[in-house]
This record gives sequence, structure tokens and C-alpha cells, in this order.
Amino acid sequence: MNVTCLNQTVEAMTIPFTVSVAVQGEASPDLTQAFTDACRKIYTELKRIEADFSAFLPDSLVSRFAEGDESILLANAEFQEVYAAALLAKEETAGAFDPYFAGKFDPTGPAKGETAFKEQIAQRRLSGLYARKDGQLALFTEGDLQYVQKA
Repeated sequence: MNVTCLNQTVEAMTIPFTVSVAVQGEASPDLTQAFTDACRKIYTELKRIEADFSAFLPDSLVSRFAEGDESILLANAEFQEVYAAALLAKEETAGAFDPYFAGKFDPTGPAKGETAFKEQIAQRRLSGLYARKDGQLALFTEGDLQYVQKA
């Protein structure tokens, strides 16, 4: 029996995110539409994360925090998670990664690489596909497998 693979790459945070689903046989029109919808939702979620966590966008949570708005740390659970991950990365790398390297908070590495976000995105946005139990699903970033669900 042949295997059909559906693949789509979306760009966000200057990183390619490739979503793939493999099914035995031909992909049904319903599955193809669900896949397209899921990819659109993933792109929307990644752009939201970029808007919140980019050190290069002046209205992002990161930029506002770097300019002294410390209320963000108390008000936003995702920001708390990224902030904690950035401080942990500094500790675990003995300072090789420093989110304050330029004098202002910039968690670019942990914000882009935070596996929890990628798994969260995959679970929330792709659940309709793997709930169907008709394939295997994967999310890749820069060639690294971030999430997989097998039917």
C-alpha cells in the first residue's frame, strides 16, 4: 500500500516550520482540508508568539519589558515561562547564553527554541488531524523534529 505525505512549510521568527502528515493510501479531501486549516492556525499562532516575544518589534512584550515595564512578568504566564527558561539557559550554560547580553532582556534563543511552545502549538492546532487516527503527524523546525503523533 502506498503512503501519501502532506507537507507545508510556514515561516515565522525567521525559522521554517514544516508540518507533515503521512497516511496510508490517498489523503481524503476532508483530511487535506483539515491539514490546510491546521497549518493556517499554526502560522497564526507562530505570528502571535513572534509579536509577543520578538526583541525587534517595539510593541512586543519583550521590548516593553526591556524598556522597564515589569508588570508583564506578573501579568503574562507565557512571558513568565520564557523569562524562566532564559534565566535557566544562562545558568545551565555558565553564562554562555545571557538574556541580558546587550544590557536589555532579549530571550531570542529560548523564545525560538522553547519546545513547550512548539508542542503546545502542535497539540492545540493539529489535534483534529491526529484525533482522526488516519495517519502520522510531525512538526519540524529547521530540520529538527519537535513533535510527533502516531495514530
